[in-house]
Amino acid sequence: MTVSLRRRATQVVAALGAAALLAACTPSAEPSTDPTGAPAGELTPLRIIVAPIQYEPAYLALQEGYFEEAGLAVEILPGADGAANAARVLGGDADMTVSSWTAMVSSTATGVDLKVVMGNGVIGDQSTSGVLVQADSDIKTVADLEGLTVAIQSPGTGTDIPLLVAADEAGIDPASISLANIPYSGMQTALEEGQVDAAFPSSQFYFQMLDAGFREIASPSSKYMAGQPATLWAAGGQWLEANAETAAAFVAAMTRAMEFYTANPDAARAVAAEITGVPIGEVPTNLPIMEPEIQVGPSGDMIGYLERFGVVENPLTLDEILWVDAPRR
Repeated sequence: MTVSLRRRATQVVAALGAAALLAACTPSAEPSTDPTGAPAGELTPLRIIVAPIQYEPAYLALQEGYFEEAGLAVEILPGADGAANAARVLGGDADMTVSSWTAMVSSTATGVDLKVVMGNGVIGDQSTSGVLVQADSDIKTVADLEGLTVAIQSPGTGTDIPLLVAADEAGIDPASISLANIPYSGMQTALEEGQVDAAFPSSQFYFQMLDAGFREIASPSSKYMAGQPATLWAAGGQWLEANAETAAAFVAAMTRAMEFYTANPDAARAVAAEITGVPIGEVPTNLPIMEPEIQVGPSGDMIGYLERFGVVENPLTLDEILWVDAPRR
């Protein structure tokens, strides 16, 4: 790519300002509107936050012009975990964010004004995450983790639920496993240096650690959580009420981007290589599934798991968490 994706996001916003200046100096014809409700020729600004994983469709939508064609001038901001990203949206740093289903169930149960706009990454039957240990470790199964420490990104927000379900199924007390709050990017170092006994990475970090020689003892996400959203797009409820057309345009653009992502895996890998700064040959070929729809059955199951393991009390129903126009099946 001759122009970096990060620079392109800035250029789109700059172009928006230039177009507005030109329009102010040019006699206007009969006004019309684009899909967002803005006058023809104008783009609606939209600031979105991506997570450290499963960001490819958003950058592809920018790169392929899907956002502009939908009437949007999108600025992409790098983010962290789902809970932290949601807090930034609520604080006004952005309009929309990648979050997780578990973070959405947890936060909305406490009265936070957030809604799921659409899906993003989906947990599939094929492993894109797993519990990893050193190649020479004595740990063979999840049952062997009793009394040991596992690296988890944002424990207590629901990211640990697959591991807790696996521990329960293995016949040990899930509470007997100590969970260390370590971001995906730091898990390999933590495991190599003996800070933890095992790690639970996801997406490219999972495949990188497998390539580095770490051994998998379980893949609880694909075993117990298939069909649930791994990541999703969310926005404030009040913002959605005031900007329903903008949200619908975003869904349309991202749906096209996910179709392009699925049909053009090399383009998706090129995005990952540019954003992470690693050679494309080191980007995993096993890409996560991306779907705009929220799968109703598996997502409802997760609400039950979160309540069962004490992550939430009195959670909202699935329909209460989803935006009224969120695609679902």
